[in-house]
Amino acid sequence: MVEYDRHSDLARLDGWKAIARHLNRDRATVMRWEASRGLPIHRMPGGGRASVFAFESELDAWLSGEGGDSALESDRGVGGIERRHVVTGLLALAAGAGTVGIVNFRRGKVEQQVNALLSQARTLLDQTTRDTQNQAIGLALEAVRIDEGNADAWGTLGYIRAASSRWHPEAESVQLREQAILDANRAFELDPGNAKAELAMAATLPLLGADNWLPRELGMRRSFARDPDDADALIEEAWIARMTGHCARAVELCGRVRAEDRTATLYNIRARALWSIGRPEESKRTFEKAALVYPNNKMHWYSSMEVAAFSGDIESASRIAADVRGLPGAVRGEDVETLMRVAKIVGGVEPSDAEAMYASLRARAPFEIRTARNAMRLAATIGRIDEAFEIANAYYFGRGFTVDGQLGSGLDVPQNQRHTNVVFEPPLAAMREDPRFERLVEEMGLARYWRHIGESPDFRNKV
Repeated sequence: MVEYDRHSDLARLDGWKAIARHLNRDRATVMRWEASRGLPIHRMPGGGRASVFAFESELDAWLSGEGGDSALESDRGVGGIERRHVVTGLLALAAGAGTVGIVNFRRGKVEQQVNALLSQARTLLDQTTRDTQNQAIGLALEAVRIDEGNADAWGTLGYIRAASSRWHPEAESVQLREQAILDANRAFELDPGNAKAELAMAATLPLLGADNWLPRELGMRRSFARDPDDADALIEEAWIARMTGHCARAVELCGRVRAEDRTATLYNIRARALWSIGRPEESKRTFEKAALVYPNNKMHWYSSMEVAAFSGDIESASRIAADVRGLPGAVRGEDVETLMRVAKIVGGVEPSDAEAMYASLRARAPFEIRTARNAMRLAATIGRIDEAFEIANAYYFGRGFTVDGQLGSGLDVPQNQRHTNVVFEPPLAAMREDPRFERLVEEMGLARYWRHIGESPDFRNKV
């Protein structure tokens, strides 16, 4: 029997009827195969001969091996040719057509199982917690174990590892990126230029770094050249577009993703990109849609509340804060109170609270990455531009003070993975008008990137 130590409940078949249906044989034939050909059947402890179960992967492996070949050969003498036609679903015109059909059937079952595993993996990755990321990697590993020759599966595994590396401490982040490169290279061995592998390689580059932006862009272009409609690549490119200040392009890329492939991350990218290019009503509608499709999503809650607060939209902020049923369990009560106070300050209801609120955020900035971003936003909003640049230098480069990368849910954002989209959003408009902003984006590597590709960011184009 083929060894298989990671059985999935989804791949388990209970009872002779389900096993026979999977093999497209009658119950008697399947029972005979177990007795005479070693068909891998398991039994419930104490359940007797009738209480059986099997795993799809073991059955498919058996069917493609010597056991299956000998069983099919023996079936030829007892009307097996007709049953083979049932297995393949083909109206064979010659004996050889039956063999091709069986191979196609086996291959189709394996592809179906691999695609199901990778779909689950993407869903878990999108939840952005340490646990779900690890589970996503586990499912993708299972996919390549089942089908070691599947280049797309290897490339997807590499991409999942690379995307996860953005949310782990530096040592773990490096290890994940190195593993992702090995996965991508395996995909390239099977399929030179594989689109998923190109995507994975592009994603292995840390977000920040003068020498990372252009190579990542070139890798994404190669990925799109092979598969221009891949949902993973479109969402990744939209995410990067926000980081480079091309938010209008991010909105366009999100619109190209098929409805069935729209993830929680996609809704977040689109909503914040719309806010960044001055389309607040569309941004608000996108958040409302996201709340329907992905209720109680922590990322959406923080994003929608931050957008409302720093827009001075007291009505929206109050509605979000008051929605107890929609409040994710991971959101702290103090964060609700803080962002509500910010909304009232920016909205002009309690401007006298601005200095006290800023002082509170600034004091906590070294210890909380989300608080550091909000301190930078509020500093720029209330005219404390020097302090805003001070926090930016600490946040991105660790100068002056360091900002702890822990984000909750087991996530930790290392220094070279700090998100740059913040500097292109409305609260930092005053910073973008300051001469020091050019030095900031030059050090980030973004100014060099814009020169290389010949595309200015949106704020320079007045989008």
